[in-house]
Amino acid sequence: MTVPALATLPSSSPSVGRRDAADLGTAIQANMLAELRTIDAELRRRRHPHRAIHAVRRAVRRFRSMLALCVGVAPEEFEAIDRRVRRVGKRLSALRDAHVLVLTASRLRRGDGRDIWRLLDRWLRRERRRLLAQSLADDPDFAALLRRVHRAARDLAKIDFEGLSGDAIVRALRASAADMASAERKANAHPREALRHRWRRRVRRLRLQLEGLAVVADDRQLPAAVRVEAQWVLAEALNAVPSAAALAVLADRLGDQQDERHLAATVRRQDALPFRDEILAALTTPFAPN
Repeated sequence: MTVPALATLPSSSPSVGRRDAADLGTAIQANMLAELRTIDAELRRRRHPHRAIHAVRRAVRRFRSMLALCVGVAPEEFEAIDRRVRRVGKRLSALRDAHVLVLTASRLRRGDGRDIWRLLDRWLRRERRRLLAQSLADDPDFAALLRRVHRAARDLAKIDFEGLSGDAIVRALRASAADMASAERKANAHPREALRHRWRRRVRRLRLQLEGLAVVADDRQLPAAVRVEAQWVLAEALNAVPSAAALAVLADRLGDQQDERHLAATVRRQDALPFRDEILAALTTPFAPN
């Protein structure tokens, strides 16, 4: 590994920690910096690389969701930071999708003991390995991605979050909920895959924002006043937005549907697969799970 771990670099490692957070804005900043350290650590994992990449993508989404709540603090700086972290996620999207295809096929095969599922699993895992090898050949040890994460962490740590108020976060949450509702209306009015995907992303973003604030509200390492303000923000927001639990149920439903359609589309493109038609028939024929 040619890029040192983010947490070991005193010159570039973020110095903002939870114990240093005397206000809600700085606590959220510390939360986001912790997500960047998670991304850095997971990119270095080699024992279970596919799970690690999945974890990186989740941390990227959590980071970007929380950053969107704070955009009024430093819009231009945040745009550059968000772009760097988003590129990390985009760079890994094909690998993440390959891993999700394996998980989706495994979920769907329950209750169906036909050999076609075993053959599909073998083919999907082979494709997943091929994509990982190709990615590491293009970017050995994910060094380029790690450098992007380090740059984002350095830039984020320099920004003063003290001026971020609870009222501003409540307004941002309500705007996020309005975006979600608009995406839902469009997806229902025009049932296209891109619109359903956008709806799912908006649902997920609001859920992650509420969950991120709940982490701050429950963090016993933070001063009581900071936790109380985070709790107030959540209470105010929940007067007008769904709960994180309700959003999680909706996001899972939309996600499962999208993953199943993606699996079917992937199989449909593989003319050389001898079991392709059987799998496609199974994907459109419901069966009882265990």
